[in-house]
Amino acid sequence: MLKSRFELLLDQAEGFARGGDFPGGQARARYANEELPRAAVSAGAAETDIVGLRQRLELRLRHYDLLARDWQEENRSRQASYVARERGAIGANMVQASEPAVRRTGFVHLLRRLWTRAFGPGTPGPLRVRPAS
Repeated sequence: MLKSRFELLLDQAEGFARGGDFPGGQARARYANEELPRAAVSAGAAETDIVGLRQRLELRLRHYDLLARDWQEENRSRQASYVARERGAIGANMVQASEPAVRRTGFVHLLRRLWTRAFGPGTPGPLRVRPAS
């Protein structure tokens, strides 16, 4: 009974992950991991069953933690690209003092350097934008 309950929770976590909801899968696996000690006491399960189940739960939880972390990194990268694209579209200076703490991707960093070189103050040559009079 105890094992089937936690198998069901892990199946639900896998369903969340298959659907692209990695934080949901992580939360379900974390819930199962936190519930195991309480359920084991009330069910009076054998110690070997509990140890094996705990190992399996911890392994799955690490897997979902990695999936959720990778998903969050992808979101941060997408958000940084979006912000850079929008700033470029409106002609805003891409270097600002109050920049969000987002890990820069190589592409965004390259765009920022090119933008600063082309339109920054003191830029010689034809790429310099002259103020309108």
